Amino acid sequence: MVSTETVAAAMGAGKYAQALEDVCIRFGIESALEKSHFLAHMAVESQGFTRVRENLGYSAARLLEVFPGRNGLPPQLSGGVA
Repeated sequence: MVSTETVAAAMGAGKYAQALEDVCIRFGIESALEKSHFLAHMAVESQGFTRVRENLGYSAARLLEVFPGRNGLPPQLSGGVA
């Protein structure tokens, strides 16, 4: 079986390879299929491992547009934006 580190390096995430392997171990991501799904998802979410910080430059209104129903606030506490 190919290691997580080898695959991560081939995907351009070499400097994050050990951290990705640690996450796989911590959360029980063991099979080749699970690892491939996880690494592919991480690649998409990080724009090919070029972004490692979440972009939180959303306004409150835009957050509610992008993530409807996920703010956890009841309508009476959401300030009328929910």
